[in-house]
Parts: sequence; C-alpha cells; structure tokens
Amino acid sequence: MRTRILVVAPSFKIGTGPSNALLFIKYMPAESIVFYTSDKRTFCYFTDSKNVKLIFTASLRGLTHYGLSHILRDLTDRFSFDYVISIAPEYLIFLPPRMLEKTLAIPQGFLEIAHVRTEFKNLLNVGYHISLLETYRVSKNVGAVGAISKYMYNEISRRLKPRRIALLYNPVREEFFANSKTLDGKAERLRLLYVGVLKRLKGVDRLILFMPEVLREFRNARLDIIGEGPLRSVLEKEVRRMKLDKYVKIHGRVEDDELLRFYREATVLVSASYWEGFCLPVAEAAAMRIPSVVRAVYALKEHVELGYAEGFNRDDPYEFLKALGRVLDNYEKMSKRGREVTRVLYHPYKVAKRVVAVLKELN
Repeated sequence: MRTRILVVAPSFKIGTGPSNALLFIKYMPAESIVFYTSDKRTFCYFTDSKNVKLIFTASLRGLTHYGLSHILRDLTDRFSFDYVISIAPEYLIFLPPRMLEKTLAIPQGFLEIAHVRTEFKNLLNVGYHISLLETYRVSKNVGAVGAISKYMYNEISRRLKPRRIALLYNPVREEFFANSKTLDGKAERLRLLYVGVLKRLKGVDRLILFMPEVLREFRNARLDIIGEGPLRSVLEKEVRRMKLDKYVKIHGRVEDDELLRFYREATVLVSASYWEGFCLPVAEAAAMRIPSVVRAVYALKEHVELGYAEGFNRDDPYEFLKALGRVLDNYEKMSKRGREVTRVLYHPYKVAKRVVAVLKELN
C-alpha cells in the first residue's frame, strides 16, 4: 500500500484516549503520512517512522473547527492525498466530496444520559451542540467510520448510518506490552490504581467512598489516583475529611516512566466511570497482565465480557468488594487472558492492519 495519507489531529497528545486512537499510524505501510498537529513534543513517538511527516501549527488558540476545516481543505487542494484519517469528524466539514469519500473518521464517543447527569453545565454550551450536529452530518458522508468498541459500533450504526463501518479498537502503546509481568494477586499490600481524568463522569469520587469498606476487608489496601481534572481539590478535601491520607494518594499527572511504575506496582486497576467509549487504562492494564474492576456499563462491559475484568453496577461498596474478590480469586487466569486479548486486539500493528483493509475498500 504505497499511498499518501493526511492525518488530522490538531490536539494530538500521547497518553490520552483520543490521541492513542492514532498510534497505529506508526505501522501504516504508506509512502508518506502527513500529520497535522499542534503539539510538537508528543510527535517524538513517530520519530523512527521515516514515512511520517509533520505539519506543526504553532497555536490553535482562537481557531474554531471552522477555521481548521478551511486549512485542511486548502491542504487537500494543494497536495494529492489518497486518504484522510481523523478522530474528530467536525474538522472535516469543508472537505470536498471527493476527499470525504476517501476519509476514515474514528469518533471517540457519543452524548449519553450519563453525561447529562454528571456534566449538565457543560451541555449548556450552544457551540458544543452545533459541533455535535455537524459531526453527525459529516460522519454520514465520509467513506468509512471506525468504531473503537462494540458499543461504539452499535451506536454509530444506529445514529449515523454511515456507508461503511469497521471495528478497529483503540491501540495500546508498545511500552505496556514490553513492561508486562506476571503477578499473583497475593502481594502483602493490595494496590488499587485509578488512571484518568478527575471529574464526576469518571466516578473517581465513588472509589474514595468505597475505601472504608475495602479497608475493613484488606487492612493494608491502598488506592493510587493518577490524573488531573476539575474535581481534584474536592477529592483531596474528601480524603482528608474521611481520614484516608495513609491509604489514598492523589498524584496528579505523571510522566510515562512513573506511570509504568504505578502500573507495575498495582494489583488491580479500578474504574467507577459512568460512561466510556473504550477506556484506555483498562486495556493498558490488561496488556501488563493486570486485571480490572469496572462499572459494567457501555464499553466497560466489553472488558468484562473479554475476561480480564470484573464488573459492578451500583454505587455500592459491597458490590464493588464482591467484584474485587472475584478478581483476586481468579487472578492468574484473568492476567493471562488480558495478555492474550490485548496482543490480538489492541497492539498498534494489529490495528494498523485493520485500518489498511478499510482504506483499501475506499478505492
């Protein structure tokens, strides 16, 4: 496949779910891949890929998706790209029909009732809803839409009714496969790990509220929370109020090496998120042979069905504890299962092969 591909990722940032959706680019057998991004630092991931080139935009401040789409239209007019790939369909609204037909869009989520319940103020933004409508319109006209989970596949089919749809999954960085190790789940101290944004939708406050019951069952348990977000100060106050300072640590955002260390030291990854389109941390943990306990909703249910996670449904610490107990009772089996599944579904090379097959269908 000797082709020229334009990859649209204005806010590309390695380590975030949406940006990780494009890690397969490194393994694409294209003659030239032009990467349109605003974050030059994270572009180092592709430095050993001779066919990947960078168009660096110094700043996106004040530039709407309308302005970005005009820039992209000019790029496609000036250069002969065979395909366009984007995780943000709203940036494609001004692409000519001939290029839309050669475009693969990979949306990362849909508005659900969980968003309304936890992020109501954000949903009052009129611009957000206009962008959402434009995303729907563009997605109906692109050559193909990629789904990052079975949940997303079903929602894309139902809501967008695109010409083509393919189940691609979000890739996991190679470092997580390279750092994999076998754990027995019987360490002296139970280490629970949360990785993600600190906001209501993610249910991270629930994990802190579960900890007193967890500590009654596991006296030396610890919860490490990795991430930043609007809820951080509230969570820190809650930890102090509940006198959990010795058992719950909020570390904020950490560098890659430190993040991998937290994963290696973890016994179980935990998520009480009310909605996920995929949930990258659960996949990263599985690649390192670390099982998870998750709220069994939306795409999170699929991780449970795949055999490397256990689920709970209600905001009930006892239900959470039962799921945790099932993980510890079946730790070795779930660890091996996670490694097997992630190699097949989430390795960037495997995802690249599926993307190539989709692009060939657009000819």
